[in-house]
Amino acid sequence: MNLCGIMSMSLFGLLILVLGVVFPQIFPGIMKKQLEKKLVLSEDSETIGNFISPPVPIFMQFYIFNVTNAPAVLEGEKAVLDQIGPFTYEEKRMKFDLFWELEDKTVEYQQNKTFFFRADMSNGLTEDTLLTVVNPVLISLGAKFSRLPSLTHGILQLLALRHDMSPFITRKAGHLLYHGYDEPLLEQLSPLTRNPIHAMGKFGFFFPKNHSSDGIYRIHTGAQGLNTLQVIDEFQEEPMLPYWLTDVCNMINGTEGSQFPQPITEDKKLMMYSSDLCRSLYFKFEKKINHGDLVLNRYTLPYEVLAKSPENDCFCSDDFTCRDSMVNLSPCKDGSPVVASTPHFYMGTEETINDVVGLNPVKEEHETYLDIEPNTGVTFRAHKRLQINMPLKRYEALPDLQKVREVILPIMWLNESAVVPVERADALNAKLTVPLIVVRYVCIAMVAMGVIILLLALAFIVKMCKAPKNEKEKVNEKLKKEAINDYDRSEVYKHLFTKA
Repeated sequence: MNLCGIMSMSLFGLLILVLGVVFPQIFPGIMKKQLEKKLVLSEDSETIGNFISPPVPIFMQFYIFNVTNAPAVLEGEKAVLDQIGPFTYEEKRMKFDLFWELEDKTVEYQQNKTFFFRADMSNGLTEDTLLTVVNPVLISLGAKFSRLPSLTHGILQLLALRHDMSPFITRKAGHLLYHGYDEPLLEQLSPLTRNPIHAMGKFGFFFPKNHSSDGIYRIHTGAQGLNTLQVIDEFQEEPMLPYWLTDVCNMINGTEGSQFPQPITEDKKLMMYSSDLCRSLYFKFEKKINHGDLVLNRYTLPYEVLAKSPENDCFCSDDFTCRDSMVNLSPCKDGSPVVASTPHFYMGTEETINDVVGLNPVKEEHETYLDIEPNTGVTFRAHKRLQINMPLKRYEALPDLQKVREVILPIMWLNESAVVPVERADALNAKLTVPLIVVRYVCIAMVAMGVIILLLALAFIVKMCKAPKNEKEKVNEKLKKEAINDYDRSEVYKHLFTKA
């Protein structure tokens, strides 16, 4: 091979070697750019269908605390609670009234939620199961009237007597949840409260939330950057909440929880707004976890989010309910003394847990967590767990409660869960990882090929360098022999040239 051919071979080998080394460094960035284009929300984006109606099954499970010794509680004994559940409902979500704001790169929408009872997932329980719980309407009125002058307390007592209301009620599970039970007092008071729901004369903890929207959201589409993807810009057409004591606590931070903006890193908190808690929360990374072949980041709700601390003072409505693991929702529930907490007061104080009989907080059963795919920010598995409680106190306006222990009384807890099927997780994993694996092995082969070609080129160069040397030695040997022969010949014919 001539010198030109060797040079061509060397350049080709070097090119393959460089490509094999450099391409694995830039290919993930190329994939990321393509992924970003798919994640941005728009009217014609590939993911708009999943955004409007999540294809993942969502379930709402309720565990209701049946009070087994209601008469004794009114005499000052501890409430003995028997957890009954789950009462399982399948949840369907559908976003509607989408309005795209191209200039601000936001989209406004409402989301309808519909719940269907699933007897096959309710462990033999039905919506007709009878349960005894504290009377939420009477307790709410007792709390409100107790803040009024004592002269008005008699009005509540007369109303309670007229409607035969007692501190504890026994109702069907379905009525306590979504269907509601008859409560004529609410209808009677509706002209004063001016609440259209009260005019219906029914009460249920989630009545009439079935087939309804929880509010108007305005979120970023991610067109300005994936660091804003699905971040809430406004809720109920307002950029701030009106409930809490400071602007910091009234901030609406993060997304609604189904997807999070980039980057998703282990040292970054994930921000989320919860309409159920009327406040923003954050989650912290706990560990890596597998879902099929897909590796997810697990984020959990840390203790400090609901801790009794200076940072959370702005969420404290009163000293009695300002405790670890809970938040008083009365500012966003028209003054009704509803207290949200972790189930079984998980991460709460032993004193609060032991105020009643029947609680047993367990991390695996009562913790809220999200499993996030870090490349897309999509929640692949979620368990949002929340407990509903009411303060049981000696309200001056309610004589029947003058002997009770003053406690935070659990009523029920819920587990809203969603899990992306493993088949879909594996499909995404293939799209995300298979190209990277193929590129990696192809580039390894390219590096090996480039090295081999360069070594061959080097071998040819060495051969060429040695070839001239060998030829020179042969020529010298030939000349040397010829010189000797010439010398001998000159001795033989020497006399011909010598004078006599």
